[in-house]
Amino acid sequence: MHRWSNKGSSTELVRCLNDCGYTVDFIDWRNDWWAPQREYDLFLGHGGVNFERISRHLGTAVPKVYYSTGSYWRYHTRRADERARSLAKRTGISLKPDRPLPASEEWGVRNSLGIIALGDDRIKETFGPEFNIYPVDNLVSASAEPWQLQAKEYDSGRKHFLFYAGAGNLHKGLDLLLEAFRSTKLHLHICQRLSKEFRHAFSALLFGERNIHYHGHLVRSGERMRALMNECNWILGASCSEGACRSVIECQAHGLIPLVTNDCTVRTGDWGLALPEDPSGIRATVTAAAGFDVAECRERSANSLRAVQRYYSRECYRKKVTEALLAILGVRNEKLA
Repeated sequence: MHRWSNKGSSTELVRCLNDCGYTVDFIDWRNDWWAPQREYDLFLGHGGVNFERISRHLGTAVPKVYYSTGSYWRYHTRRADERARSLAKRTGISLKPDRPLPASEEWGVRNSLGIIALGDDRIKETFGPEFNIYPVDNLVSASAEPWQLQAKEYDSGRKHFLFYAGAGNLHKGLDLLLEAFRSTKLHLHICQRLSKEFRHAFSALLFGERNIHYHGHLVRSGERMRALMNECNWILGASCSEGACRSVIECQAHGLIPLVTNDCTVRTGDWGLALPEDPSGIRATVTAAAGFDVAECRERSANSLRAVQRYYSRECYRKKVTEALLAILGVRNEKLA
């Protein structure tokens, strides 16, 4: 099992298995030495480090289910390479892809009964029709209780955009956002750790533009982060490969409106906006968003929060994972029927 950034979903995944009647042994997805010493009824695994080895120890009679925290691994690698080439072509800056996968996942996805994949229906397109994919929206760990939206200052917030992301400056699209916001009257707030290489390449934009504000890595539940989420109307997601980008939906739980690329696989409905993957297109989109009146921002914000409660709650995640698991195994759950 993968110990990824959202520990809550790890817990909920185990609960799903418990609800289906399984007692769970938890093995780190990076563990390259553990081998099963007794009989098992199911293997739910992730990543290419140990999936094949454990599967071969278990034998062919034990059903295998693959849990993917994002897109098909070949798609992920191709899109990351494309981002690096695009950067070099636009700017002459050469940076390596910064979210490399530790191992091929091909054996796992090819030899499992089915794949539970984080993301909306678009995540299926990254795999292709030959795979048995069950999309599951990610789980938000922030409270989905109604945020005090009435206290939010939507007028000034129209010009303030938050970028809150995990590792991978290039992968997450920070380069695109820096170029898009350069010399505008719109404010870009950055909450992400910077690699040494990226900081050096983009120091002029990161620290030389009055409208670009670097805050470093902030804890989501901290006071500084909460103040930023109250200051901004918008949350930006510019990733090239993602499984229902959790950092975006965490901010939606506080009423921020998502502007996201297609590969974030985050629902936008009647609340969010699609974000292009080129600086000029991004600039046009954020400029248009900043022109929305207060009433529309308030309505989109409320709808964004409701979307979290509808699609990304613990209950939704548990229900979808359980349904997917039982469908893959060919089992009928009378509680869900």
